[in-house]
Amino acid sequence: MHHRTAGQRALLLALTFAAVSFPALAQVYRWTDDQGITHFSQTPPVEAANRERVETLAPPKSSEAEAWQELNSQVKEMQDREDILKENALAEKEQQDRERNCATAKRTISQLDNEEPLRIRGADGTRRKLTDTERAAHLEKARLMEERYCEE
Repeated sequence: MHHRTAGQRALLLALTFAAVSFPALAQVYRWTDDQGITHFSQTPPVEAANRERVETLAPPKSSEAEAWQELNSQVKEMQDREDILKENALAEKEQQDRERNCATAKRTISQLDNEEPLRIRGADGTRRKLTDTERAAHLEKARLMEERYCEE
């Protein structure tokens, strides 16, 4: 599934508008055939006796340039807003991760600082008492996590 951003959709819309509007600026010819029927075409008739070129109205060059500039400005503004929203969402997720890691570190320190014996489950599934060396290593790791993730 292909999702387009708001900026991409706006740019696609602008390009589509431009592609559709350019043929409207083409030359138009009008002629009357031998039966008196009036015809309009983008190509001049080969053998029409009574033909004339019809001037079509094209927007002034400056307003066209201004319109493109305005459109580009709007697309850039939408892309900037989209980037800000993404940055804010990322910052919010990082803050939530920091808070969760901080809470885990504090809870682990609280459990390890307690003098009560702690039991852990071994690789074979049996429970065993945590050794003093293991307790010290886990406590050191938890304190490093606290320093890193807790803002105090």
